[in-house]
Amino acid sequence: MEIQTQKTYELGYLIKLGEDPKLVSDFLTKHGAKIVLESKPANIELAYQIKKEKTAQFGYIHFTLEDNEAIERMSKELNLDNLLLRYLFIALPVEKLGDRKTEKKARKQEAVTKSSDRLENLTNEKLEQTLEEILK
Repeated sequence: MEIQTQKTYELGYLIKLGEDPKLVSDFLTKHGAKIVLESKPANIELAYQIKKEKTAQFGYIHFTLEDNEAIERMSKELNLDNLLLRYLFIALPVEKLGDRKTEKKARKQEAVTKSSDRLENLTNEKLEQTLEEILK
């Protein structure tokens, strides 16, 4: 049995409006990360100024790494570099990454099934009884 040494991480970041978000994914791949999912950065207004900026682009990237110490090295390099206004590395749970869409679809289907079951059991007599009980 093969032991999985790769961990999945998320990097949430704020970058200046004029900067290219591709620089962030290039930075990660330079350090040996394999990009799994990359969001399209959204322009946001900051609650307070960060490095004299009032607006920024917010994005996140899911990636895998074999070297767990690479996060520490990347963090040190990002602190020295002015590429990102703010960033946060998060280790993702293994079971959550691939199953998010599947779980969401299953929950939605289950809710639709439950609501259709309730509608089938509903009759005019039951509705009238419920209304009378509420009005009492």
